[in-house]
Amino acid sequence: INERTIPLMRNYAQLMAYYANDAQAAVSMLDDVLEIPRIKSNIRNEVKLELGDILLFVGSVWDASLLYMQVEKENKNDILGAQAKFKNARLSYFNHDFEWANSQLKVLRASTSKLIANDAMELSLLISDNMEDDSTYTLLELFADADLLLYRNQLDSAWEAFDQVTRLRLSHPLFDEVLMRKAQIRMKQARYAEADSLLQRLVDFYPTDITADDALFLLAQINEDLLNIPNKALECYEKLLVDYPTSLYVDRARKRYNALKVKS
Repeated sequence: INERTIPLMRNYAQLMAYYANDAQAAVSMLDDVLEIPRIKSNIRNEVKLELGDILLFVGSVWDASLLYMQVEKENKNDILGAQAKFKNARLSYFNHDFEWANSQLKVLRASTSKLIANDAMELSLLISDNMEDDSTYTLLELFADADLLLYRNQLDSAWEAFDQVTRLRLSHPLFDEVLMRKAQIRMKQARYAEADSLLQRLVDFYPTDITADDALFLLAQINEDLLNIPNKALECYEKLLVDYPTSLYVDRARKRYNALKVKS
């Protein structure tokens, strides 16, 4: 245990927490990293974020929030601080504190990090759209609970929870998000044909919703890389380029479209 072994220790902690079902070993390992003397400030803060993620994963919500706040306070004007702010806002969303979460996410939408800004915008729009539609936040609370189960990799429970969201109403702005989350669950379970079907339903029934271009790009990737149906992948990339010209995926879709066109 020294500065040279920090990358190994961090990787080991990730494996133990998310794949070996031994979060306590992961927490212990990252605690050991934080006790190494003269550790660089940016490394210490990165490890604190990783530790916060694992604590949230196992249900220690307030301990996770405390770590996120520490990192944000120490890194107010850089990407690490923005990451910490986003993670704490997401935690508040999981905790049904939607108004506070959304206020933080609106600030992050102007982040210098494109990835953080995009993640913040996606979650902010999810919250905003559904706060307006349902003043009691009933379905949004159910959806956030299901999202937390998905984050914790409790896939069967998450699936049932997302099902409950759709059983309570005939229609709701959350339904496209439910299809996306269900597709993500099936992807994690390597049930790619079912994921393909769910994403196709999303594209067909909710083409103007915010998740449509995400679904279309993921649909193309599944068919190109996993189902080996290049013609459908080509169609999806083309539809994305034509119907969603402002999508963040346009450049990547164009490259894949051109590559598949050459092969065909």
